[in-house]
Amino acid sequence: MPDKKKNASKFQNYTFQTKALAAHFRFTKGSGEDFGPEFALAFHGRAPFKHKEKTGDHRHQEISFTHSWVHISTKQESGGVYTAVAKTGLRNLNVKDKLVADEIEAGMMAVYRKEWYDGATPSKYPRILPLPPVIRNLRICGQPFQLGKQLLLPEAFELSEEQRKKYFLGEGPEIEPVGVSEAPGKRLPSACGELEVSADTRRIRIPDFGIVTFAEWKWLPPSAHRAAHTVQWMQLVSLELGNPGSGGGGGLSLGGKSGP
Repeated sequence: MPDKKKNASKFQNYTFQTKALAAHFRFTKGSGEDFGPEFALAFHGRAPFKHKEKTGDHRHQEISFTHSWVHISTKQESGGVYTAVAKTGLRNLNVKDKLVADEIEAGMMAVYRKEWYDGATPSKYPRILPLPPVIRNLRICGQPFQLGKQLLLPEAFELSEEQRKKYFLGEGPEIEPVGVSEAPGKRLPSACGELEVSADTRRIRIPDFGIVTFAEWKWLPPSAHRAAHTVQWMQLVSLELGNPGSGGGGGLSLGGKSGP
């Protein structure tokens, strides 16, 4: 007789959990109107799904941008391969004239293979990687911060197409999100005063402004560091400004789960 218990546990479907958030901000009371949902796109369900939306501009004396967009696509390929890509971007970002960038673009990709569900080391969850970001003409208090020069991101952001292909085939250990360091690094003179740059270059304290963090990449919720319980979140630019408030741009969450 067939083993009903075994058959009941066989792979049957995969559910995507994906969100792209172009920008959001929570103002200190009285400083302005919070925003975020109007610049977001989310998908929770099964493939296929594909949508790209221009989410417009935001104009405020504290934080502004002229264009924003969000994009999510999911698909199921032959052989039981499930792929999700989320991207988002901003143009002409300006935060109090102290942080400006012509363009930022962030992305993440997740791949799940049916064979992983029934394999020797079963997994119900995808492999996830950030995509190479775009940051054009970023300046903080007049100082340029170029990718690969003044601003260095974790290795996972810079993997080649061949390395990414092998990783999504299941080769090598899973790559964990890399947190932002608070260890002190360089101090740079600027029009705003001395900038305090962390050792990994991803955290910058600006006098009379606040803290800017780049490529904040972590599990959600952060208290659980196992893919079995979480999705990954990455925000390309995070702002902790005290007054006027906090927020960021280029935010993405990506995950999913397979089941019988």
